[in-house]
Amino acid sequence: MIEIGLPEVFEVLLLAAVAAAAAGWAWDRRAVQSAARGVRRNSIRCRNCGAVYRWEGRENQQGCPECGRPNRRGRDRRLG
Repeated sequence: MIEIGLPEVFEVLLLAAVAAAAAGWAWDRRAVQSAARGVRRNSIRCRNCGAVYRWEGRENQQGCPECGRPNRRGRDRRLG
């Protein structure tokens, strides 16, 4: 039979608590990064005035609420 003393029991409990805290921290960090990725995916910066606004609808082009200039969705591949 395996004999375990009181210090070993507390050591195992402490290691389990630390492992649970680390797993919770990693899960929370992943959730925050996922939410930030969603915000970045739906945000547009106007090339004219620099205003940042949320993309609404499914159309490929949307006007800036500040200056009214149309901005395209996705990466801008123009050189100028």
